[in-house]
Amino acid sequence: EVVTPPGVEGCAPAGCAVGLALAVTVGGTAGALTTAEAVAHGGAAQFACRDVDSRYSGTITAQCSMGALQPPTDDCVLAPCEIFTGVQHTLGGALGLAAPAATIARGASGVGVCSSVNPGFSGSLTMSCSGDGGLEVVSDDGCKRACLGDAVATATLDGEDVAVAPATRVEHDGAGAVSCGDV
Repeated sequence: EVVTPPGVEGCAPAGCAVGLALAVTVGGTAGALTTAEAVAHGGAAQFACRDVDSRYSGTITAQCSMGALQPPTDDCVLAPCEIFTGVQHTLGGALGLAAPAATIARGASGVGVCSSVNPGFSGSLTMSCSGDGGLEVVSDDGCKRACLGDAVATATLDGEDVAVAPATRVEHDGAGAVSCGDV
């Protein structure tokens, strides 16, 4: 038989208060996280791995027991290089932002679009997402000059040399047209 001492009827284990600190390490980076809201006894506080080390994604979970956060568990993994990340690169004398065309996993290679660095180029950059979170341009050999409206060529029309320029951007090795009325 369970005997309840006098004066404790209806008591419940304490929850975890707002601002309770939790020391964690993610990818070798130590940090302290604090609860943004109260957590009931038996509930869980969750934090983003990136709040400790921005190279990581995933969740850190700590259970609340008797008013204290218990040692956490996590599913933190190195985050991939996303399309909204970028690195400065110089192409054709212009400095611009090279970003992956699609998500690149850590330790893998992918492509970026040359025209995002310099609009005067078309083709693809070779990019790498290193294991430690760095995005870099490995090669811009796939980038070729595109023809813009200021690209002028000479054409012979009825025995006369005339200057012609494309009305719109023409990709490298692409074809463009100029209306005879524009010559």
